Amino acid sequence: MTGRPRSTGTERWAAGCWGLLGLALGVVAAALLLVHVPERLERERDFDAVGRCAADRPPAECRRLAATVREAVSEHRNRKTYHRLTLTDAGGTTHRVEMLGRHPVFDAVSPGDPVTMTVWREQVRRVDFGELRQETTATPTGAYRLTAAAGLSTLAVSLGFLWAAWWWARRHTESPEREPRQVTVVVLAALGGAAIAFVAPLATDDLRTALLVAAVGEVPVAVVAALLVRHHRRRAGRSFDVTPRRPEKERCFPGTVLGEVPYAVPGYDHLVAAPGLLAATPDPTGRVARRPLPGTLVVERVRLPHRGDPGGTPGPGSHVVQCRDGGTPVFIVTDRADVPWVLGALGPRREALPRGGGEGN
Repeated sequence: MTGRPRSTGTERWAAGCWGLLGLALGVVAAALLLVHVPERLERERDFDAVGRCAADRPPAECRRLAATVREAVSEHRNRKTYHRLTLTDAGGTTHRVEMLGRHPVFDAVSPGDPVTMTVWREQVRRVDFGELRQETTATPTGAYRLTAAAGLSTLAVSLGFLWAAWWWARRHTESPEREPRQVTVVVLAALGGAAIAFVAPLATDDLRTALLVAAVGEVPVAVVAALLVRHHRRRAGRSFDVTPRRPEKERCFPGTVLGEVPYAVPGYDHLVAAPGLLAATPDPTGRVARRPLPGTLVVERVRLPHRGDPGGTPGPGSHVVQCRDGGTPVFIVTDRADVPWVLGALGPRREALPRGGGEGN
């Protein structure tokens, strides 16, 4: 039970899964940020170069076509509402246009109303109705925002997953605990950073500002995550300082004894604690088939479950009372709330638990 535990097949599998997820998300983020965002920015610059087709006399690339509203429909699908106009131009061609929101044009028009469409590169970018003007979803202005938000947030999650893969690959050098908290901290930090990265492009006016806001927002998240990881790493394999509670009457609770000793019996999944008695039993009432733990048992410390412990995976909230019976290691696994009763039942056989860096119960 001493030394650094070796990497297992389960840990290598976990490292591989985290790594594959991280790489896949990294590829997606790269495609969004290095391909799709530049394409949308270039299209926006081209649209700006023609004055967004907003001049009284727009360039030849821009066409303004008179049209008539045939239908205005709001469609609800997948928790989202789409506002669409069906327009017919003077040549009889029908255009189905999705508007950005309801205001001001969509709410104002009715079937039969005359409108003016602004067409750029064969797509309707804007609809005018009298003095009212509204962009369509095909407008290049700001079209990069949602793509950049998706790319930056995906990149943040990708980095978190890749860090988790790296940590699992070398986990045996960091912590013996069965459920180390470092990975959880970093993955949660990555998700928090992803939320900041997603909002940044949507709340700013240009990509450079969005990147700056995202970078500044990630700093406190990264600092807090680094401090928590350092904190957990320093306390890896720590012992808990637990105050014994001597039972005045018999108490029966879930727990098991593990080790190469005769009183560690498979299926004995309950413990009976009483004054001067600690016994294992398969009976949830604790009345029959008791196996008392001997007076030679000595407590060494209380800790979290380790990967090298015998037996299966303990339930959530389990703690281990690490003991020895002569030269044989013995492990009493029970819920954290029941550890004081175990120590109290063992009574004078219990050694002083290590002090310093422990957690009180």
